[in-house]
Amino acid sequence: MRLPFHVHLKLGEWELSIGSPANGDVLTFNSTNRTFRNQTLAGAGIAPSTADYLVGTALAGLSAEIVAGATPGGELGGTWGTPTVAATHSGSSHAHLPAGAQVNSVDIVTTTGTQTLTNKTLTDPKLTGNWKLPYTNGSAVVTELALGALNALLQGSGTAAAPAFSSWALTVKYKAADESVVNNTLQDDDDLVVAVAANEIGVFLLIGRWEETAAGVADMIAGFTAPTGAAGGFQRMSNGNINTATAFGGSILEAVGGSQVSGMAYRGYLVNGANAGNLTFQFAQNVTDAAATKVLKGTTLIYVKVAP
Repeated sequence: MRLPFHVHLKLGEWELSIGSPANGDVLTFNSTNRTFRNQTLAGAGIAPSTADYLVGTALAGLSAEIVAGATPGGELGGTWGTPTVAATHSGSSHAHLPAGAQVNSVDIVTTTGTQTLTNKTLTDPKLTGNWKLPYTNGSAVVTELALGALNALLQGSGTAAAPAFSSWALTVKYKAADESVVNNTLQDDDDLVVAVAANEIGVFLLIGRWEETAAGVADMIAGFTAPTGAAGGFQRMSNGNINTATAFGGSILEAVGGSQVSGMAYRGYLVNGANAGNLTFQFAQNVTDAAATKVLKGTTLIYVKVAP
């Protein structure tokens, strides 16, 4: 059995103190207090000689070092401070394929399996313009399509031509709340209004409900106005029958003869002249009555610009 021991000697200005040394301890000297003491390698700030150090050249004081060389090798170049990657690595330069490069076969691994693309031309899918829509042309090349005018409709041109925004444009207006009238003067509806440009041609459809709130004789008259000089008109649709067209600025009687909610439906067309303006739905009581006549929430005007 080895018992711990402690040795303490003092010779003049020098002091030697050894207490319970362990295997591998080293004797160190402290110049401040002029003492020799036993310490572990870590305590003495000495790295162990058996660690796997990565070194540039082999050292006699080490037993398990990994010699990497003075400069990077293999597919690395430069120095260890600023290493570089060789232009060719893993047997290939891994060059970027430019747009238009022909690839005979590419395997694409997906979550559902591997798909193989053959004889496809690679194209750069990056979009370069603002407010554009991408599509592929007949050569599978990504192409940009400029957005159309306000409310313009995207129209397909079959499988042999590019899509395009047509001159057709759809506008939908609806009533978010009921609107009332208590006299027989036609008033513009607050919501059912569509702007039309000069020389514009369009068709429209209004579908909704109206209400006579008292059992009187007020009923309702309804119509449309258009910019000065516009041709066309509107018709009421009722029970599958279509009345004679009424010119813009005129009105059609909606009569029920009592307090109730009734449906209404109108269609029409507009050929505008040189004056821009609005297509506007109007309504009023046929006979003035203190009990309001209402155009009800949800009534909708659909307008399609046909040309130009």
